[in-house]
Amino acid sequence: MINANLPTVQAVTTNGIAIAFKPPDGVKLHLSDELEIDLECDGGEQVVTNVTTGTRFTVTIPDRDIHDVRLPMTHGQSRFPSLERRRGG
Repeated sequence: MINANLPTVQAVTTNGIAIAFKPPDGVKLHLSDELEIDLECDGGEQVVTNVTTGTRFTVTIPDRDIHDVRLPMTHGQSRFPSLERRRGG
């Protein structure tokens, strides 16, 4: 999902892990782009590879700003995925 108003991008893995980030200025992403992101990295800067275009860029992901969309949304509860889920399990 790309939100042009904020500008943020939300990427969701095939196993239901969501991550949101602000792409750097000048980086263009499309809905069909496949991204390679290290979900084991919990916060901070990391290099993202756009597998579709072959480009690489650096983003900052806030601590614990990775979400397991398969977990129920409950007020006051975290949807932060376990390490096993972030590894693809």
